[in-house]
Amino acid sequence: MLVSVQLLTVLNVCQVSGARFWGLLRQLCVTPENFFQHCFVHNLCPLLFMSLTGKNLTPADLPADTRRQLNAACDRAFADVVQLLNVQTVVAVGQ
Repeated sequence: MLVSVQLLTVLNVCQVSGARFWGLLRQLCVTPENFFQHCFVHNLCPLLFMSLTGKNLTPADLPADTRRQLNAACDRAFADVVQLLNVQTVVAVGQ
């Protein structure tokens, strides 16, 4: 079951990894303008999955066939973004 990411904003959920990521960029770049002048952040899988009870499900929690299809779609979208933006360097963060 897919739920809009806007729900996270309403619930005021703070992801620790996101706080670390943006905190590091704040230290390195000082202002958002400095960072975004040359950089773009792309979430490989910008979807939120939840169980019927409201538990957050990661792609690893999904059935293998569903996960393969999801990964293939996310990989295609990522390749399209890299090509469209003429990206020269990709820095991957996470697992």
